[in-house]
Amino acid sequence: MGPSVARMDLSELFRDLEQQLGTELDLEFRDQLTDEERQRQARLSLRERIRLMCLPRGIAAREPLAMTLTGGTQLEVSPMTHGRDWIAADVQTSMGLITHAIIPLAAISSLHPTRAQLARSLGDPVTRISRDDEASLHQSKPRLTDQIGVPYVLRDLARRRKPVEIVVLGSAHDSGQTTSKRGILDRVGSDHVDLLRGERIEMIPISQLQLVYLV
Repeated sequence: MGPSVARMDLSELFRDLEQQLGTELDLEFRDQLTDEERQRQARLSLRERIRLMCLPRGIAAREPLAMTLTGGTQLEVSPMTHGRDWIAADVQTSMGLITHAIIPLAAISSLHPTRAQLARSLGDPVTRISRDDEASLHQSKPRLTDQIGVPYVLRDLARRRKPVEIVVLGSAHDSGQTTSKRGILDRVGSDHVDLLRGERIEMIPISQLQLVYLV
């Protein structure tokens, strides 16, 4: 075998080795991205997924989000902002009117997103993560509203003496039916509210609140 033939064989050998190594590195890289993507999705909370699917980017953001509350109430909402355990949204009523409401996350039984909303709720995968999603999911300094709980929001409404309509989940004796109560939040404790209805006060546990409409 001459020198030229040997050089050709070695060139082909090195070329094959390079291709094999490149393939192995590519597979390893893909496996790593898949694992990182799986971990990223596992860190997403319901609140974050609601925020992501309703970001003002494209047609999907203008579509109302369908949800069912634990009391069985079905809503179509357009989330505006969110806190630690609540969202503020425009709610479309059965008569087609739009009203503002506070919805505790604990009151949500299920969400019914469209395909576009579902895809958006997962954010951008790690292979092409956007600056907006990265900043939102890994920000070192969370927004002030992210630390605000439902009682704080209700105390602000009480301070402003804003009329509200509260949808309350009934007891097991009532088969979980909801009732609506109108009035003014007179005061808010750590786990309950005092609703002023005429001249009477009704004390309602915050855990039973399904919706707080601003009227």
